Amino acid sequence: MQRKQLLKGAFSLLLLVVVYTSLYYLITFISGNKILIPLNALLFPAAIYGLSLTIRGIRFTYIVNSHTFEEKSLKFSTGIAGVFASWGLNSFFPGRMGEVFRLYIGKENDEITAEETFDSIVIEKVFDFMGMSILGIFAFTSLVLGKKNSRIDQQFPLMLFALFVFCLIVVVIILNADIFTKFFSRIPYVGNSIERLLTIIKSKTKAVFTNRKILLKISSLTLTVWILDSLTFVIFVQEISSIPANVAVFSVIIGFLTFIFPILPNAAGQFESAVAFIFILLGYPGEDGFSAALYDHITKTIVALGLGIIVFLFLFVQNLVKTEKNNSRQNSVEEDKQYP
Repeated sequence: MQRKQLLKGAFSLLLLVVVYTSLYYLITFISGNKILIPLNALLFPAAIYGLSLTIRGIRFTYIVNSHTFEEKSLKFSTGIAGVFASWGLNSFFPGRMGEVFRLYIGKENDEITAEETFDSIVIEKVFDFMGMSILGIFAFTSLVLGKKNSRIDQQFPLMLFALFVFCLIVVVIILNADIFTKFFSRIPYVGNSIERLLTIIKSKTKAVFTNRKILLKISSLTLTVWILDSLTFVIFVQEISSIPANVAVFSVIIGFLTFIFPILPNAAGQFESAVAFIFILLGYPGEDGFSAALYDHITKTIVALGLGIIVFLFLFVQNLVKTEKNNSRQNSVEEDKQYP
């Protein structure tokens, strides 16, 4: 079973490398020249993303401890390690399968049940969606107020209508949560899972939102995470061309939405295409957006993989030490029995 999983992981990683290489040569062919960025220009965004993942781990710890019993609490080291490992696995496993590992590491190290960890991941995704929405609306407002591009003037009514419809749908779902829960529960095969998910969102997020201290911590950490994640893309955009930061932020926020339903591992190709589409929609060169998104995506993938490997090596050594201690303890017990 473990061998089969390793083979799947190796195949997914190889597929990811092939996709990234193909995308690079494709954008080189389209743009007519190689868009190269100096190696030292990758280090600062990589450090920023490492900091972002660390803050994600701290936030996840706060979320878990906000709704577990007082006698049980997740250590910050475990929460950060869980995020590093899950993001590393998400880099080459499709469908965000890396999140499952957090269920294991919480139970193994701090006796946090899989159910409590799963509830925390759902709450985390709710806050992520809110953080992305706030940053996206802020960037969109900045685009509208400072519009100097005729293409933005043309697309503004469509974008404003899309934003209005999106906000209306969210408000309707929130106000009619019970109705939607009953409706989704009737869907064959997946109805019960959707019903449980909506129930968690309704009950657990309410517990977090009623605690102002925890709410302030989680909200501030969420905004920090998404500002840092967007900042890396802005840096790459500025390395390639002089496109306004608000255009870059709005485009990358739309691009982040592709990670919700990744078709290929780590949404390779989906993210870049979404960003390029928004660039073209706003009247900027699509190849610039695609290139910046590709550099941003590859850098973040390497950082996530690197941090994930470090965590897995640490857990492997930790498991060896535990096994050795258990064996020595068992041997001593057997010796005591033989020679009382």
